[in-house]
Amino acid sequence: MFICLVLLAWSLNATYPMVSFLAIIGFFLSYGLGPGPVTWVVLSEVLPSEARTAGSSLGQACAAVTGFIMVRHLLPRMLITC
Repeated sequence: MFICLVLLAWSLNATYPMVSFLAIIGFFLSYGLGPGPVTWVVLSEVLPSEARTAGSSLGQACAAVTGFIMVRHLLPRMLITC
């Protein structure tokens, strides 16, 4: 993930759009295969059986809201700097 972020920073400064695109895709893939699913494992181990459904729903809702806020506020700034 760190390598993808370094490539992204370099490609945005050097204006290589294809490298930027590949770095973002690489970051998403490495996050999905690495620390992304950890939340679901922790929730299933910490919460009792009766609360797993509600806890998973709340965790997914928080992840969706956080992702929306990040995209909503960071994407316009990224597009301006490109």
